[in-house]
Amino acid sequence: ALTQQGVDMFELMLIPLVACLILVGIHAYLGFHVIERGVIFVDLALAQMAALGGIVGLFFQHNLFISPYWFSLGFTLLGAALFAGINFKQSKVSQEAFIGIVYIASAALAILILSKTSVESESIKEMLVGNILFIQSGTLLKIVLLYSVIGIFHYFFRKKFLEVTQSYSDLQKPSAPLWDFLFYASFAV
Repeated sequence: ALTQQGVDMFELMLIPLVACLILVGIHAYLGFHVIERGVIFVDLALAQMAALGGIVGLFFQHNLFISPYWFSLGFTLLGAALFAGINFKQSKVSQEAFIGIVYIASAALAILILSKTSVESESIKEMLVGNILFIQSGTLLKIVLLYSVIGIFHYFFRKKFLEVTQSYSDLQKPSAPLWDFLFYASFAV
């Protein structure tokens, strides 16, 4: 009976284990770029933009018949465009400070919109938090496909991404907004 319990537990935890391994692999690579660029809290700001987009999507879902997912993705890409579009090398405001401002503004707007919506809090909690222990095989397949595309994209353009990341410490080099956007957008997705 003990052996059967061990097998059952392994089967139960196999999908979450595979999901964790996939997430760690791509996030370690992306984390290198985040640390080298000095934009430590960009993941929080982009996640907050995604949450804001999802909440806006829930607010307008009944009128526009568009899934909150697409609002979330759109807001996240808007955040990526904001972070890539501003040349912080010539600015008096640091990029990390701007990232903090975007995070706080997104959180405040999300709270404001939530106060005006009638959507029950449980669906919002489920959308924002998630739980990797209860991941389904269909979701795992989506993760594998999505992260494979992102991984392949970064593999083919790794030299350009590395060049742009290393240029963050060089104040004389001009920024590359397109490559910054592609990095932040792929990171956000």
